[in-house]
Order: sequence, then C-alpha cells, then structure tokens
Amino acid sequence: MNAPRNAPKRTVHPVDQPLKPATALVITSVLMVLALAGTYLLSLLAIEDAAGTMMTGEISAQLIVTAVIALVLVLAMLGLGLASFILAIVVTVKGGGKLRLGAALMLAATLAGLVVSFTVSGDISQLPDAAVAVSNAFSILAAIAEVVRALVMIAGVVILILGIREVRRERAQLPSG
Repeated sequence: MNAPRNAPKRTVHPVDQPLKPATALVITSVLMVLALAGTYLLSLLAIEDAAGTMMTGEISAQLIVTAVIALVLVLAMLGLGLASFILAIVVTVKGGGKLRLGAALMLAATLAGLVVSFTVSGDISQLPDAAVAVSNAFSILAAIAEVVRALVMIAGVVILILGIREVRRERAQLPSG
C-alpha cells in the first residue's frame, strides 16, 4: 500500500535508459511540427487558388498538386503522431527521471487533445445574441486549450532533450567494459 518514507527511489541505470526511443520521440515530434506547418502553408495557398477556380468551374493542376501534397502531409502527420504516441509510452514505461517526465508530458498533451475539444459549426449569425456569445466563448476556450496543449508538448520535448543529454553524460562517466 504505502511505501516507507525512506525507501530508495526507483531509478533506472543509465545503460538501461531508453535513449534511442527517446531520441526518436524528439525527432518524430519535430517532424510532426514541420508537417503541420507545411499543411497550414498549403492551406493558405490553396484558399487563394481555390477561390478563383471554383467560380469558373475549372480545376487547375496547381490545385490538384496542392491537394495531393496536403494529403501526403496529413498521412505523414497521422503516422508520425502514432509513432510518437507509441514511443512516448515506451519511454514513459522503461525510462526514468527526465526521460519519463518529458515523455509523460507529451502523452498528457496528446491525450488532452483527444479528450478536450470545443467545436461550434454552422451559421451563427442566425442565432440569438446569447448563443453567439456562448459560441464565441467556446472558440476562445478552444484556442486557449490548444495553446496550453502546445506549451505542455513543448515543455515535454525540452525536458526530454535535457534527459537525453543527462543520460549521455551519465553513460560517458561509466567505466568502460
């Protein structure tokens, strides 16, 4: 039930720390951010091009290429997200110290994104003023939730990087053999 107060803390030997999965987790997280930035940039380009072509009824080659690239980026983000989730679980379970804390923060941010969601869709201009105010409040809450989630994710990556450096330093101090 309760552990004695002076029981030794569970630590993981530097050799047993999951350094490669932790490094892969940092890399997949950075690649996910780059893919997300790419989809946002593509969406801005596609909006400008799509407005003109939808009026004329033509589909330009640029719009098709943009859609294919966006689809590839979204699929890459899904794959990287799944890989990051699995790697975060591995690092949380097998790691210790900063590696565990960083991976746990990344897991918490990912799970918060799956659990917490505020969405209001449709034409709110036809709704009463009170409903529009509630809709605006939900929009603000959604933005705040995304910012908090991003900050927790960034904190997890930073702590994970610090943990990787610490484990490498500890491994370098071990006697050879």
